[in-house]
Order: sequence, then C-alpha cells, then structure tokens
Amino acid sequence: MSYYWITLDMNGSPMKQLTVRKNQALVVKQRKRHPNRALTEAQIRQLLHHIDNIRDDALIRLGLAVGLRVSEAVAIRTSEIDFEWGLINIWDEKKDRWRLVMPTLDALSAIKKYLNALSKQPQYLFPISTKTVERIIQRHSRAALGFVISWHALRTTYVSRSVELEQSPAVVMLNTGDSPATILKYYTKLPEVVMRRFVESKPVIPAEQV
Repeated sequence: MSYYWITLDMNGSPMKQLTVRKNQALVVKQRKRHPNRALTEAQIRQLLHHIDNIRDDALIRLGLAVGLRVSEAVAIRTSEIDFEWGLINIWDEKKDRWRLVMPTLDALSAIKKYLNALSKQPQYLFPISTKTVERIIQRHSRAALGFVISWHALRTTYVSRSVELEQSPAVVMLNTGDSPATILKYYTKLPEVVMRRFVESKPVIPAEQV
C-alpha cells in the first residue's frame, strides 16, 4: 500500500506550494465495509438460534422474510402493520411511494411477541437508527457465524433463497420493491441443482399416462 505525505513549500510559487511524497506516513482512514453475502439455510438457522433479544429477533426475522432496506426497517410505524391480513405498509424512499410487503407468519409472530413485551406501544416498530441496526446485525453475525455481515446481506439472502426455493418473482418484487429487470438477473443465474429441479418438475412434454 502506498501512502502520501503532503508538505507546504513556503518559498515556491503559489502553483508549486504543495509537494506530494510517496510512501510516507500520512494514512487516510477508509470506511470499513462488511461483506454483502447471501447466507445459507444452515447459517440462517445458526444466526437466529443465537439471538436471545426479542427485539433483535423480530428485526432480523423481518429482514430475512421480506428483504427490507435498512432505511425501510426503521421507518415502519406500528399503525402500518396489519396482523389480520399479514401485511405491512412500507414507505419506499427510493421510489417515493408506499408499498405493501407480505412477511411470513413466523416473522409476524416474532413482531407480535416483541410488541406484547413492551409496556407501551411505540410509534415506530423499531425506534432506533440505521447505524444501530447495522451494529446489531454485525454483533450477532460475528458471535453466531464467526464473520460479520451488513444489513444488506439479509436483503441479498432473501432474494437468493427465494430463487433457490422457486418463489414467484412477483412476490419477490412486491417485498423488495426492486424492478423486474433487477429481480430477473437473479432468476437467470440459477444454481444447476435448482435448474434441474425446474426442468424435471415442469417438463414441456407431458409425461405419458400409464
């Protein structure tokens, strides 16, 4: 790695006052980015099994269930959750509009358990900052998996697992808010084992009746 030392030449002309010397001691600290990797089924189970905080459990289960962006997760109002119909109204900042997402019953159950444990219902489901959310997923992933992931890895995991499990692209687009073109990129990169399952389960030539 190369470093640069910037010095000021007071005797030089205004255009030549700054001299940059390579391989000296000035180090510019760069932002540390954590991997955006999709988790396997085993890693998902391992991560969830480790969490013993009901708020964190509800938060991470919801992230895995619908692939929310971190900004969307912290902006959910409790009044926008419809437990009867199993829907949550999400404000999509990227597209500047509302969209409905459909979490699993498991995720909704975790949310209900979390809310029932509170003495007072909060205005926002998770009244914390996006930075706090990132720290939460980093802490739990490090302890449970031995490596650190970002919140966006939950979104990537949701899409990747949906493809592997042959989830309808329409459902994935609904939950993530991504465009058809974006989701199609994932569905055109199917693992061979999944492609084989598609081929054998839905053949163009119907099987002969015995």
